[in-house]
Amino acid sequence: MKIVRSDNGPEFTIPKFYASKCILHQTSSVETPQQNARVERKHQHILNIIKAFLFQSHLPKSFWSYAAVHTVFIMNRVPSPVLQNQSPYFLMHKTQPDLHQLKVFGSLAYASTLQAHRSKLASRARKCIFLGYKSGMKGVVHLDMHSKQIFVSWNVTHHECILSYQSNPSSISWNYHTNIIQESTSEIVSDISPLPTPENVFDILPIYDGSPHHTTNSTSPSSTTSPILTKSTRSRAQPAYLKDYVCNSSTQSPASVNSGISYPIASFHSFHHLSPTHKALSTFVTQSTEPKTYKEACKSDHWLRVMNIELEAPANNGTWCIVDTPPNVKPIGCKWVYRIKYKADGSLERYKARLVAKGYNQIEGLDFFDTFSLVAKLTTVRNLLAIASIHNWHMHQLDVNNAFLHGDLQEIVYMAIPEGIISSPEKVCKLKISLYGLKQASRKWYEKLTTLLLPEGNCQSTADYSLFTLQHGSDFTALLVYVDDIILAGTSLI
Repeated sequence: MKIVRSDNGPEFTIPKFYASKCILHQTSSVETPQQNARVERKHQHILNIIKAFLFQSHLPKSFWSYAAVHTVFIMNRVPSPVLQNQSPYFLMHKTQPDLHQLKVFGSLAYASTLQAHRSKLASRARKCIFLGYKSGMKGVVHLDMHSKQIFVSWNVTHHECILSYQSNPSSISWNYHTNIIQESTSEIVSDISPLPTPENVFDILPIYDGSPHHTTNSTSPSSTTSPILTKSTRSRAQPAYLKDYVCNSSTQSPASVNSGISYPIASFHSFHHLSPTHKALSTFVTQSTEPKTYKEACKSDHWLRVMNIELEAPANNGTWCIVDTPPNVKPIGCKWVYRIKYKADGSLERYKARLVAKGYNQIEGLDFFDTFSLVAKLTTVRNLLAIASIHNWHMHQLDVNNAFLHGDLQEIVYMAIPEGIISSPEKVCKLKISLYGLKQASRKWYEKLTTLLLPEGNCQSTADYSLFTLQHGSDFTALLVYVDDIILAGTSLI
């Protein structure tokens, strides 16, 4: 072990130990867990299994430490695709672990009692709950269900199908089927009679004539006629927060009344109060539809044209090369995403098609590692705009075209042939350069931009690593990066 990376927790501050072992201790910045991403993801993995153990066994949260130890015990003995389907236990001890002793966490067990503390007529076993294994000892940790004592024993009989720990039952029983709840609720409501009014209170009370078996036929609550509900005639005032809006501006047309629709949209939606440009935009957007699949898009010439243009960028950049599918390799898929761009006046600006890789099929440690990419902080954006306005600097906003197609990939990623490219079924695309949709695409673009800016004399800020500054004589230039959008401010345009 050469380097230990951790957060700023005091439990990791042991400089004497690190110095004696020649270990370099690195810490992440405050409130930046993304700098220690692998440990944070592993902690989240362990925490998810701990919660699953506690939820299944119904054990209280005070037993989280036993669930954590048992979680790590199992994870060290389960094969991992990151380790070429080998377990950490095998890589360390060069022998396969014994999985016959694995038991269900929180299951029922009977541990043998000690001979020194039992009589001839006493029970020979204690009813307990399995809590895991004791490190450094051939023993099993158990919780006595009667005395609540935690002890270690080896002579145990397990019943893994029984989770015997019972938490405090809830006073309200919940049923998944809502119709059962509704039926029971309706029965309760039907049994409740309305309160009598002063006029008919003597009509519903039974009259006792002295006979022991006297009964009266009183009117049941269900047979009484329910009062007729009338609409309130009170005038309604518009809420104060709606004074700045036009509500219910359109009138109800006779066609909508005769259609049988209770609340037609024509009564609540109207174009009369829109400007001509806004009305044109709304009308054009509602009439234009974007294709969802490649089969729908290839029926239109304009979509075929933009897809061919989109495929020219990967071809010019050498984004991929078509190779035979390697054995035991499952390539990730890809899809086309279509968007229609409009101008402010509602007219059509352009059709846009983007080839996107299905990055959700990537496997960590195989075709991607780190994914975190820095973006500009909102405070930095505000400060840059304020300083530029005070000093009357020139400002420009840049949008890099096909930004994610410029990042270099160090991982080996295979992708299926995109729709629109004719090739044999056994061929796949081996990606050389990053592509939209990959988990590491944003990070690779940031690395590419940084390697181009730093050799040109730009200085990277330590307060916000997405800010680059360049001082050349009396000229000063600031460049702020937010993914593929760049804010450029400076004293001179040259």
